[in-house]
Amino acid sequence: SGNDIIYSLGGDDVVTGNDGMDQFRYDDWSGTDTLTDFVIGEDKIGFVAGSFDNTAASTDGATLSSEDYVENLSNVASMTGAESEKLVELQLAASQDQISNTTTNAANTYLLVFNSTSGEAEIWCDSDWSGTGARSQVLTIEGIDTVEALIGMSNTDFVEYFY
Repeated sequence: SGNDIIYSLGGDDVVTGNDGMDQFRYDDWSGTDTLTDFVIGEDKIGFVAGSFDNTAASTDGATLSSEDYVENLSNVASMTGAESEKLVELQLAASQDQISNTTTNAANTYLLVFNSTSGEAEIWCDSDWSGTGARSQVLTIEGIDTVEALIGMSNTDFVEYFY
């Protein structure tokens, strides 16, 4: 109940930070975690160093570079190789089928999307978006229950860190 740093340990976890400005840090995306109380503009979602090309990770968690955050795409199909090694925020909702089955030529890309099937904000990742074999949902962000709320997020809601 303060400004906490919470590490995910892999698997399917339900994570709550309670009060304060919390950092939810991930380096093992082997499951689907659920954040129960993420507050836009206050809390941060952390990616381990090496996830992005333009952010200089720090132990405190460096704010994700705006060059590593793409927020002008409308759908999964509009991702290209230019979005590789980035966090992409979709401006429109996408269905579970669109997220799971649309292929593009992006690689090592995280997708922040409002899933119209689940009614939740989610983060998906794939090392190779040209196929669907490695694609997985890694995070559900409860409380962000509209596209408008999701597109209220920005690069400042994310950090890149190292131990």
